[in-house]
Amino acid sequence: MTLSLPAPATRVRMPGWALAAGLLVAFVALAAVATVGSLLAFDLTPVHVVIDGTDHFSFDFGSLSTGQKLAVAAGLLAALLVVLVVVPVALLIGLAALAIGLVLGLGVPLLVGLLLLALALSPLLLIVWLAVWLWRRSAAPTTKVAA
Repeated sequence: MTLSLPAPATRVRMPGWALAAGLLVAFVALAAVATVGSLLAFDLTPVHVVIDGTDHFSFDFGSLSTGQKLAVAAGLLAALLVVLVVVPVALLIGLAALAIGLVLGLGVPLLVGLLLLALALSPLLLIVWLAVWLWRRSAAPTTKVAA
């Protein structure tokens, strides 16, 4: 009696961008839970703006309803998501511009310099190439064909 073992399941790897997107979503969800929980449980003291003894503005966070607190939390989360997306993209664009500037600023002049050096040394290089060719030709064994 022969036993056949099942083939091991192949492991499917998650692409890097999907992992990054999943981590970003998880971080935003965690921040959302923390923000909503802290806004609902935290009772802030009222804010008063007083200039020269005159009360110009006052706001009491405790007077907000639950829906208004959720709207404030949603606004904060939207701002957090924008920062999480915009800042890395802006850094990537800036670093790409720096890389392109370095290539154009340093690479192209170096390439032009090498081409000019090759052009200036080309007669000498041709003479050296001719000498090597003649030396190899004279050193090559001659084969005689038997008739």
